[in-house]
Amino acid sequence: MPAVGMHARMDALRHLRGDSWFASTVDVEGADDETGLTLTVDATGWVVDVQVPEGGLGVSDAQGLELAVRRALDAAAAMHLLENSRLRTLSAMGRQRAADLLAGRTTLTPPRVEPSPPVEIPTHPVAPSGYATDERWGRRWTGVSRENEVRVTMSLLRGLEELAVDHAFLASADTTLLRHALREAFADAARRSDTDQEVTFR
Repeated sequence: MPAVGMHARMDALRHLRGDSWFASTVDVEGADDETGLTLTVDATGWVVDVQVPEGGLGVSDAQGLELAVRRALDAAAAMHLLENSRLRTLSAMGRQRAADLLAGRTTLTPPRVEPSPPVEIPTHPVAPSGYATDERWGRRWTGVSRENEVRVTMSLLRGLEELAVDHAFLASADTTLLRHALREAFADAARRSDTDQEVTFR
């Protein structure tokens, strides 16, 4: 399943997270240990695929499903940070420099630090930063599955905001139906974000 909208969201998030967050742009998997739910997540934290174990998730309500999704998302975020750290390891020269420092063969010269000016409390109204006033950062997109069984609300900054699921569907759906409904809802939200011209940061 393609990472719909990832590049547009990644371009936007570079403004806040910086390039270092995107040292790795590969999709990663995160699994919820309690239910076995496994999510494939892109570099912006949005779900691009879902795997439901054969025995089901063992959850009976929307809250339980959302908690399982969030735990899997947290695991995927940890995997993304691990991938980033692997790509940002020191070069051979950097490792040699570190070894020389630890062995005492070289020393660091501390940079000259200018004293900070005294803190002044403003006596006039302070305009909020551009980030706080830019409404694009607050945008949300709701994605629904084909038969409206699952609804997810996603945002640029926080990823998953809300997840709702039809109770009767959750109680009766087999693993295949649940997987497809979750995939469809997340893909629908991604499509909506990708076509939203109001969040283009260029």
